[in-house]
Amino acid sequence: QELAKELRMALTDYEEAQTVHNLSQLTYVLLNYGWFEMAQIPTTKIVTDNQFYETGYIYQGLIQLNTNQIDLAKSTFEKVLEINPKNSDANLFLTQTLYIKGNLEGAKNKAIGLIEDKENFLTSQQYSTLQEMMYKNNELDLIESMYTIYVEKIEIPANQNLITIEALVELDKINQAEAIIEKT
Repeated sequence: QELAKELRMALTDYEEAQTVHNLSQLTYVLLNYGWFEMAQIPTTKIVTDNQFYETGYIYQGLIQLNTNQIDLAKSTFEKVLEINPKNSDANLFLTQTLYIKGNLEGAKNKAIGLIEDKENFLTSQQYSTLQEMMYKNNELDLIESMYTIYVEKIEIPANQNLITIEALVELDKINQAEAIIEKT
């Protein structure tokens, strides 16, 4: 019911205005509910009609990533970075794609770039996504580094603090783990 309601609102908005923003909203709703194949239709129109609209390519890459078209997703996220090298979503999803492809060194370098970028801070959601990627790939030192950089800049979700604590324990940094526990 919730999907139907959101789709109806997005479709009505698009029918009334027919802007790229309205079409993007329709695509967003489909992606949010995991309807990747259905989201391909409006995404193709977005990318075809607006060749420099980064969001369209991000959606395209997400569809490719979630339908196991990993090489296409990689090149799509790289295209976004040609348009805007500072697009943190494209950098984040390209990092994920590199991890999936087994390019651990490339993924680690991308992750370091995201963590250390002083001009472009991660959101709480991006932080969580990156941290989970690094945890799955045993990049515990990067988790510690990211926490140190971001602890004062964003609100870190409680479940992400648990991952940081676990990483610190595995790194034998018990005092730092205890300090985080005392803060929360």
